[in-house]
Order: sequence, then C-alpha cells, then structure tokens
Amino acid sequence: TIAYTLSLHDALPICFPVTIAWCNCICWCYGLCWNLTEALIGTESNDYKSGVRSIRLRGYATSVISMVADKSNGIGTISFNHQRYGTDSQIEWVVEYSTDTGSTWTSAGTFTAGASAGTFSASVNITGSGRIRIRTAATGSSNRRANIDNILITDYPTTLITASGIIS
Repeated sequence: TIAYTLSLHDALPICFPVTIAWCNCICWCYGLCWNLTEALIGTESNDYKSGVRSIRLRGYATSVISMVADKSNGIGTISFNHQRYGTDSQIEWVVEYSTDTGSTWTSAGTFTAGASAGTFSASVNITGSGRIRIRTAATGSSNRRANIDNILITDYPTTLITASGIIS
C-alpha cells in the first residue's frame, strides 16, 4: 500500500507566519501543504503527541485543518490518532474529503476526542485526486482543544504486491 503520512516528529514543518498564538497559516508538511485555521503545532505537556509535536485544533467554530492541494492516486482510507488537550471539554469533529479541489465536501465520519488516545479510521475509496479536512461541528469561541497526530491517507485503488515461488 502506498500512502501519505503526516507525522510531526522528525523536523518541525515550515509554518508561515511563525506565531506563538493560534495561527491561520500555511504549513508545509512532508510534501503536502496544509492550511491551519485556529490550529497550531502543539509541543506543550498537555498536548497529546506520540513524539514531540502534534496538531492542536482550538475548537472554535472556525477551527479547521485542510489540505491546500489535492493528493494524487486517490484516497483509500483516512486514519489518525486523537485526544483532547488537557482537560478541555469536547465537541464533535468532522472529517471530510473533496474530489473537486475543495469546492464541495463529503463527510468521511466524525469523532470526539476523549481523555485517552483514540484512533479515527474511515474507508473513502475514491479514485483520482482528492483532499481532506478536519473541522469542528460546533459553534462559538470556547476552547475545546483537541490534538491530532499520525495522519495516514492511503492511495486508492490499493496495489497489492504478492510473492510467488518457493520461500525457504
């Protein structure tokens, strides 16, 4: 399976503008560009992360991370880890995909980040090009922060490699 993986543990992605507060910025992460609105790269002790950093969504009505450009080779599955930030109360988050450069979006599923790490996974199975976004389903401007880490988007259709012959 060929896939796109966004794991923020090797080197800090380039994010313009670099800010200490919540950023509305473009973040170049491992070959794909992401727009972070009311989101940032979290490194604090209250941030859930499987390494040294993750994406922290603020939980405002406008909080969203979205791919800026399409990923080629289709979208098979979308998966990632999530957990609430600290002890913030939580809301429902929506994972969506687009096949028309972000003009319209289709729901791939929802999740609510809890006190323990969880995994979101959805089969989309679309050919061609596509992009994803993760946004809040809430209204208002209260902190209901959640962390996202280890985003994996597989290609579709998936190419299976099989071996034949004698294995000794």
